[in-house]
Amino acid sequence: MHLCEKHPEGQLIPTSQRATFYQWLFYLTTTVQPELMLYFYPEKYQLSPKNNKTMSQVAEQRVGDMFALIDKQLATHTYLVGEQLTLCDYYLFMLAHWASGFNTAPKDYVNLGRFMRLMAQHKVVKRVCEIEQTDLSYYN
Repeated sequence: MHLCEKHPEGQLIPTSQRATFYQWLFYLTTTVQPELMLYFYPEKYQLSPKNNKTMSQVAEQRVGDMFALIDKQLATHTYLVGEQLTLCDYYLFMLAHWASGFNTAPKDYVNLGRFMRLMAQHKVVKRVCEIEQTDLSYYN
């Protein structure tokens, strides 16, 4: 956020929809990402490893509910905050990509899937994924 504020010409924090931007940014940060951490690292959140699988299954269901909410938002918007690409969209793409192995993957939701395919075509996303050696063909 600091870099986005220092470089407003990048327009990654919208001026007219600033409150909506922060609403979604905090939702991704405080709700979606922590639940993904429970999914991927259940052993860090409990004392008994015998519950790891169950904990991951519950986390996947909860993230699925979150993706359904996001899918609903994307039904009437190109991007999460509206029609302008923002920092939230890059963040959502990263989080949703982490969940690509879920039983119901982000690309399986009508609107979130469209969003993921759209974001996978962005030059910046392609460049970052090239550096990270992340295959985007999953979204073709």
